[in-house]
Amino acid sequence: MIKLQSDYTKYKCWAFDCDGVLIDSNAIKIQAFRDVAEQYGPESTEALVDHHIKYGGISRFVKFEYLFSDILCRKPEAGELERVLEQFSKATMARLIECEVAPHLHDVLKAASQNAKLFVVSGGLQNEVREVLKQKGLADYFTDIFGSPDNKAQIFSRERENGQMAGPAVFVGDAQYDHEMAEKFGFDFIFAHDWTDFKGWSDYLKDKDVKIMASVADVLALDKPAKQR
Repeated sequence: MIKLQSDYTKYKCWAFDCDGVLIDSNAIKIQAFRDVAEQYGPESTEALVDHHIKYGGISRFVKFEYLFSDILCRKPEAGELERVLEQFSKATMARLIECEVAPHLHDVLKAASQNAKLFVVSGGLQNEVREVLKQKGLADYFTDIFGSPDNKAQIFSRERENGQMAGPAVFVGDAQYDHEMAEKFGFDFIFAHDWTDFKGWSDYLKDKDVKIMASVADVLALDKPAKQR
């Protein structure tokens, strides 16, 4: 039977970021921001992509508002913000369903769910994240799956207050923002670096009390390679 390493059996709540943690989707999101922003010119495109990478884990709503307010320095025309959000959704959805899942992910989720509640707390659009995880056969492991337009701070605050995410709790993420949310809401933090696009993660985390691992598979007590699904 696949089990968690003893360090991780204490947790009664696991929260997972989605992009770059559960699925290899960070590059898909970068390309989608690039594709959508191209209509506003190359300089605006690169500025938005740079902003997206710098602020990993923040929702598309905030980032496209930034495109208009700080890069284009104008208000969107009537329906323009909604149009670019729809373009972004169309550019990502099919690719997300096809992208790779983390190694041994079913084993991790199965083992963790034996004694804990599992949640997804994503910066991605909630309905999309739910559909992608459903298509990949992962949704049923989770007590709930959360995403934007609520941001991660709103999600953690609400679910902590209503008792759904009672501790001891751990958050698995791949961005500075994820670590900041873990600290703010009293979660231990695991940083998964294999798929992160946070280039400065090593320097940022070197003096932080966190676990650093290649992927979520590293929480398993594996005597031999787990069977993939």
